[in-house]
Amino acid sequence: MKRTTKGIAILLVAYMGLSTGISPLVNIHAAQISETNTKNKDVELIDMELSFPDANFRSVISYMFQNYIQDGKIDKAILSGYGGSLNISGWDIKDGKGIELFESITELNCANNQFASLDIGKHTKLKSLNCSGNQLVSLDLSNNTELTKLQCNQNQLTTLNVHGLSALQTLE
Repeated sequence: MKRTTKGIAILLVAYMGLSTGISPLVNIHAAQISETNTKNKDVELIDMELSFPDANFRSVISYMFQNYIQDGKIDKAILSGYGGSLNISGWDIKDGKGIELFESITELNCANNQFASLDIGKHTKLKSLNCSGNQLVSLDLSNNTELTKLQCNQNQLTTLNVHGLSALQTLE
């Protein structure tokens, strides 16, 4: 019988997330980063404090990617190659600088924060966006052509650009 510890590690991460109050799904997704991203020969280290100036946002990202951060720096390829879901909902984040680094995500839940702006133009793989409950005045989604679900209610939107979003099925 072959013995594996991968499942145990994921369960442990999930338990750690529950005991700290941070969503366990955050860590499970972080554990699924492909090995090709961690073996990139052209390493571009970025400073966590400069890349994520909002302390709350930096704290969440630091927890998610704790195994990839060394001396306050992380390889940019780890973040840009991270696919799947990024859930940073309800963390009282005011400055979303750093979201642009997650170019490969397919789902972004940044609801119930204090974003005044949201730069997701580079997120061309994004299929689901929940940015409700923020302070957004305008939102340009014209580059997010794969978007099928958009939740942007409870903002202060005066401009919403959904031009070219032919895949959009849900708009709240």
